Amino acid sequence: MLPKIETLVQQKGPMTLTMIAREMKSSEQAIEGMLRLLVMRGRLKKSSQGACDGGCCATHSGVDLYQWQGEEALPLNVFHQAS
Repeated sequence: MLPKIETLVQQKGPMTLTMIAREMKSSEQAIEGMLRLLVMRGRLKKSSQGACDGGCCATHSGVDLYQWQGEEALPLNVFHQAS
């Protein structure tokens, strides 16, 4: 399901948790943990209210947006070990 979320956000642009859950036909609670993992891995970026220039946030004031970070992010199958 993680690659499907990545593809969705990549194709549609910045999205809220609610939008992603609706598109994935899943609950927000189920999607939230996956989004946290994707953000930790650098695959998605979470932007809070006031974090962008208003272009994408203007219609989503007061919510978090998730956006694709690009191919330079760590692959999902690479695990970082704490040193």
